[in-house]
Amino acid sequence: MSAAATPYVTVFHQSGGSLRGTGTITVTSVLNWSAGTMTDAGFTIVDAGATLDINGSAEKRLYIDRTLRNDGTGIWTGDGKVYMYSNATFHNTSSFDMQSDAPWESAFGGLIANDGTVTYSLDGVNFVDVDFQDWGNLYGAGDADKLNSAIKL
Repeated sequence: MSAAATPYVTVFHQSGGSLRGTGTITVTSVLNWSAGTMTDAGFTIVDAGATLDINGSAEKRLYIDRTLRNDGTGIWTGDGKVYMYSNATFHNTSSFDMQSDAPWESAFGGLIANDGTVTYSLDGVNFVDVDFQDWGNLYGAGDADKLNSAIKL
């Protein structure tokens, strides 16, 4: 799917392939991301009141200046890693619960920006070369050093 305009969709399931383009796609109910790539300098927005569900065993890729913004309720489960490349950004403005201990990796400038609440419910998240900027609330269980070592304030 290519997003050059600003489409609003109720439910968006990405289980492979690529979402690309420089426009904005806004999901108003559920974004279920189990595999595939979001790329190019556009925005994928999970609207307030909607759900972001990152799940499954396959790799999820956020590439080339893409921003995934969670304004709703988000969760990350399963053992599939999230890989960010070339200035991609995950921006949480609401709530996001990290229930996976799979790696969240980056190369060439991946950023997690938190203006909301991020909770990690397991023994810590395995960040690899990811900048984590926190202006919100950060709650965790288990090995906080795994998460705290990644935070850049």
